[in-house]
Amino acid sequence: MNNTKYIKKIIFICMLVFIIFVLLFSFWILYQSRQINITADSIVAFYNIPNEKKNILLYVNNNDYNDENLYFVSREGLKVDFDKIIDEHIIEIKFHKQEEMVYIEVAHATSQGNGYIDLYEIQNNELVLLLSDRAVDSNLDFTTETVYESGKLSLYIERLKEAQKMPDVTLRGTELIYGSSSPSTLDDELLYQRNKIERRYQWDDSENKYVLISDRKELLQQMPNVYPIQW
Repeated sequence: MNNTKYIKKIIFICMLVFIIFVLLFSFWILYQSRQINITADSIVAFYNIPNEKKNILLYVNNNDYNDENLYFVSREGLKVDFDKIIDEHIIEIKFHKQEEMVYIEVAHATSQGNGYIDLYEIQNNELVLLLSDRAVDSNLDFTTETVYESGKLSLYIERLKEAQKMPDVTLRGTELIYGSSSPSTLDDELLYQRNKIERRYQWDDSENKYVLISDRKELLQQMPNVYPIQW
């Protein structure tokens, strides 16, 4: 009699554990599905990160210019964590290797063509933002008469010097400024100036991030008979 009660108790505990496991697994599946929306029409691409075995970047485009998502995926055994990085148009993803370190550059923009270049590093199995600069601009609009040649600046990781914890970072490119054929009007859009842009960043230990230390602009070309737009 006692053995029968004991067996029933064991069966009950096993069933309870199984039900709890099923519920937890279901919640886990729902949680993952909520984070990443992938349909039959989605375009999905994997980016392997150099020197990384546990982490990848996952790009998902749900057939919409304004519905492009980039995820950092970290996998530990059966546990999978997703961290959404960007939900804008992804222009470029680059990996910068320096000795044993790998830096991840992500250029992204809104549908208006304005956006950022972000620089990341993986620390303790997590993606950490080191720098974010408004270095993407490809469309003229009513707020600015300026765009960047090729739509963005180029990011360079400088060689690490002695006693440096983190390398210097430089953004370089050409700024195109548009004007008009007559002063104080917006009758047309003509190239007014070409300027060389260089922004230099240095790591600040006290703030634990990159800070701007130099912002240079050099005139390369100015067009005759073209006037700056006065807003």
